[in-house]
Amino acid sequence: MKRILLICIAALCIINMSAQVKINVESLNDAIEQFNQTKDSNKKKWGKNLLELNKKSPTISYKFEFPIEPEGTKLDIEKVKTAIAAFIEAKPYQRQIAVDWENNQVTLVDAFGEVASRKGYGGKTFDMYVQAAARIDITAEANKLVLAMTIDRYYYSNTFKSIEDCYWTYINRTAPFTSVNKQEDAIYTDAYISTCSRCFSDASEFITLLLLAYDTTEDE
Repeated sequence: MKRILLICIAALCIINMSAQVKINVESLNDAIEQFNQTKDSNKKKWGKNLLELNKKSPTISYKFEFPIEPEGTKLDIEKVKTAIAAFIEAKPYQRQIAVDWENNQVTLVDAFGEVASRKGYGGKTFDMYVQAAARIDITAEANKLVLAMTIDRYYYSNTFKSIEDCYWTYINRTAPFTSVNKQEDAIYTDAYISTCSRCFSDASEFITLLLLAYDTTEDE
């Protein structure tokens, strides 16, 4: 989770990237800071702390509001669309539009891919890994961008079994720990922590792309 510190630093600097338009990223920074405060050397305790922070919700969900500065500045819808296109293009096989742009809102499905796995000899994935996918609702308002992320299920895979033994499992039944066995305790705790981390990472990436859209247009 060293990556979280880097994300936090990047988010703190983001607001000064554009000379003309600034985006207030306080809501993202606050969420990262709260996440970091749950950290513990004991992974299971870290997972429990994070679950308490998320109010034992059956889903992992975050809602970030990014006001545009200076006050009174209108959000440029075309630049938002440019940022969305760049966000999808960065990982075309993992991100796709689920709902067309309508009423200044778009919904994306962002596949986080593997968020946890059990490793075998040589560091290779042994026989179990967990994937996650997030629903991202991006809403453009007059002077702010609202980004909501929701994950309610993991996809559990076992490479030693048939496809029928791979299935979706709801987070509230597994995360961040289960009472089934210690091995699943560990892997779903890792998945819970990693999935929350990925939400911050992808939100930071999108805001960076939005600022780049503003900077690129202004330079032309």
